Amino acid sequence: MNLVAFVISSSDRDWFDYGEVISELGKRDIEAEIVAFDEDTPEDGWEKYDLIIPTPALSYTTQYQRLLKWISHLENVGAALTNPGPVIRWNIDKSYLLSLKEKGINIPQTCVVKLGSTLDEVIMQIDSLGCKEMVVKPAVGASGKDTYRVMVDSKADLENILRLATKQELLVQEFIPEIMTCGEFSLIFFNGVYSHCVRKFNLTGDFRIQGGYGGKFEQMALDDEEGCIIKSFAEKVLQAAPFQNLMYARVDVTLARPRAGDDTLLTPTGTTPVLMELELFEPALFTGISKVAVERYADAILRRIKATSQI
Repeated sequence: MNLVAFVISSSDRDWFDYGEVISELGKRDIEAEIVAFDEDTPEDGWEKYDLIIPTPALSYTTQYQRLLKWISHLENVGAALTNPGPVIRWNIDKSYLLSLKEKGINIPQTCVVKLGSTLDEVIMQIDSLGCKEMVVKPAVGASGKDTYRVMVDSKADLENILRLATKQELLVQEFIPEIMTCGEFSLIFFNGVYSHCVRKFNLTGDFRIQGGYGGKFEQMALDDEEGCIIKSFAEKVLQAAPFQNLMYARVDVTLARPRAGDDTLLTPTGTTPVLMELELFEPALFTGISKVAVERYADAILRRIKATSQI
């Protein structure tokens, strides 16, 4: 029997629930253990697992250096982490979006505010975007923490950005108003093959679509013209990424009015896909929406174990 580890952080044991996935793995002769990267030292070490899979219950933003040290340790002992360490290091800092932009991927207007930036430096970076309304978020962050909607002419907002920049590097992006109505589409891929999609939205008036801010989600078929354009765009994003052969990936896309001069595919409503994030480390995969999604995830894990055992 093969053995996999679903990795969490010790503070998130109570809400982790992969029961359906673990049950489905059992049908494939795969046993699963739940292990906290910041607390547990597995008997015989991490290398005993045929596959080590970070989950959304792995909270790392307050212990970033500890996470990097753990990843390096897994690499040193030859443990089967997926997605691999180089993928995680690249993906964990949201400035990766700028490298995808260089490859022709449509993203919101984006700049980076460096740690310790002065007020003049913050203003210069924001002015470079040419936007009246923006979203500011940590370059290394998750779950909408320290994410704010700001106005370029607001002194209070500028002071808040400056305050945040004393603690961390920031990403500042144009605010896309269409996200308030169309939400955000999360497309899940296993081993490079599209599996399923959900639309995340928030009816409370908050622009953040995470559950902690009132966000909801629903399954989407993507079988109409708009859906096909969204899926084609997500596939283009994966092709542009510097890493291939990924066991899992989640492409977060919204729809926006095209900028003047943009040469992009338009949906029937005149919008175009915009990449919000490419999640290659501990993303929610929304397998709970259907039995088929659970089965596809279990199949992807089995295929990856077989592929890893042949290396």
